[in-house]
Amino acid sequence: MLAEVLNPSNYAVSLHAAGPWVVGLLTAILGIVALLRERGSKVSLAFCGLTMSVASWLLSAGVIYFTLNEPVALWWAKVEHLGVVVIPTLVFLFTLAIVQRLDEFRAMAWGGLALSGLFYCSILASDRFITGMNHYAWGYYPRYGPLSVPFLVFFFGLLFGSLRLLQKELSRSTQVIHHQRIKALLVALGVAYLGVVDYLPAYGIHVYPFGYVPVLGFVVLMFRAVWRYRLQEITPAFAAEQIIHTMADALLVLDSERIVRVANQAATQLFGYAKTELVGKPVSTTLGGLLEQEKIDVLEATGVMRAYEMQYRNDAGKILSLEIKGSLTRDPAGHPMAFVFITRDIAERKQLEEQARQAQKLEALGNLAREIARDFETIFTVLSRLSLLLLSGLDQNGRIQSKVEEIRKAADKGMELTRKLLAFSSSQRVKPTVLDLNALVTNLRGVLEWVVGKDIELTTMLDPTLAWVKVDLGQIEQVIIKLAANAREAMPQGGKITIETSSIRGSAISHHPHGRIGPGKYAMLAMSASGWVMDEEMRIHLFEPFFRMKEYGRTPGLDLAMVYGLVKQNGGQIAVESQLGLGTTFRIYLPLVERTTQTADSVVSPQHSAA
Repeated sequence: MLAEVLNPSNYAVSLHAAGPWVVGLLTAILGIVALLRERGSKVSLAFCGLTMSVASWLLSAGVIYFTLNEPVALWWAKVEHLGVVVIPTLVFLFTLAIVQRLDEFRAMAWGGLALSGLFYCSILASDRFITGMNHYAWGYYPRYGPLSVPFLVFFFGLLFGSLRLLQKELSRSTQVIHHQRIKALLVALGVAYLGVVDYLPAYGIHVYPFGYVPVLGFVVLMFRAVWRYRLQEITPAFAAEQIIHTMADALLVLDSERIVRVANQAATQLFGYAKTELVGKPVSTTLGGLLEQEKIDVLEATGVMRAYEMQYRNDAGKILSLEIKGSLTRDPAGHPMAFVFITRDIAERKQLEEQARQAQKLEALGNLAREIARDFETIFTVLSRLSLLLLSGLDQNGRIQSKVEEIRKAADKGMELTRKLLAFSSSQRVKPTVLDLNALVTNLRGVLEWVVGKDIELTTMLDPTLAWVKVDLGQIEQVIIKLAANAREAMPQGGKITIETSSIRGSAISHHPHGRIGPGKYAMLAMSASGWVMDEEMRIHLFEPFFRMKEYGRTPGLDLAMVYGLVKQNGGQIAVESQLGLGTTFRIYLPLVERTTQTADSVVSPQHSAA
């Protein structure tokens, strides 16, 4: 039979097929558009199923009009009725979805689908539903037998039942949009029901089957209704479902038996389990370390659980910093019904808090250093001047002179320490000058090569378009030299140091561990050391005075603290990054300024030496 169906000689073009085909295609398109617009909601799925069944009926009817012999026409009639028999059930399901009563009439909906299946089986297995084919002027048309009568009763019963449900919903609807939506659906379905005229030729009544015309009216009316009012009513339940699946925090809902009933997408991603591995399983078998039985028992007894933080290893082996909140829902009798837990990954927040604490600590240390340095400065200045007076009045060969000389040297050392403390506390006197940062780096190259030694390769990558900065020349030279000296100490086996300059906008700097980078344009001076790797603890505490660098067993004293203070004093910011295999990079951000006539040649003065 299939060979006959596929034989082109059994078909001839007929204009009578044009109407059913055009309307069938438009109906299918309407269903797809609604499905996409409503994002696969239950209502749109039911509506798409309904439109596809109508499209199947009309497209198959068009093929029948092309057919030239009865056996092939009968074969296509049976294909056509695969769509016809499910139309009443799908109309009913669509109506139940619209009025949100699917759960209430679930048994009737399943019964309708079963009856539709039985009717189609009778079409395939016997000739008591479709007994043959009539031949009219427009082409072949199926002829109905006795089994079609109960089908029509079933058909009209579900259609009018659907109309009745919509009328009741219309009468009790209070929301304007919902009222307009139901009204539009009633009109559209009422027009579509006129398509039952197509059953008349099946009983030998010579009436042209123009059922596709009211279906076209249905398509037009429904397209307007879908576009203006949508199919899905935005209810609190609907909104809650969308919120659950889109919320960033992990949500778990347990029943009274401690079995997980709801787990959103964030929960599956955070804990490393598939949804099927969480939902329907006791929480103790999967997340026992997260939601301990004792905490759930306390929540059940008191109805309250304070938010708490914990470290948790997920199924992928990753250590997470989590904050967990819990609440309890009880039934009308007061018995526990649902435990709701919301879990948030707070690793980033903890890191930011730690960075804020370190910034506050550095600020406090800076204030302390400033007060101490000012006192020391006064004391050492007095000592230095008195020692000079004593030296001028002593015999050059006297033993007392050597002691006074030691006092003077100690005072000078104290003054140097004081200057470092003042640099760390951002209290040194600054003499800003507009200068070319590239020229400064270029002129320092000889000094830097001497500082880092022959075992370390020094390269520069300077942006030729870099604008000007206004900083204290001597202080920025100290910053570069001290960073290079510390990089040398961190790479005793040698390595590579790269100095880079570039322009950057403040908005492009997403993370900065030692302060905020405001909006504006900045010159970035970066120094990278290939063999210097530090852990996270060292990176965070790096600019604290006298922090011990465990990796290579030295204490930098105030060197890096001084670097931090000098950069801040010149209106800049400094950040440090370190990664295994890539080394450590210090990035210094200095605000760009317009070039003026007052410039400075970036020449390293003789007094600037490696620290």
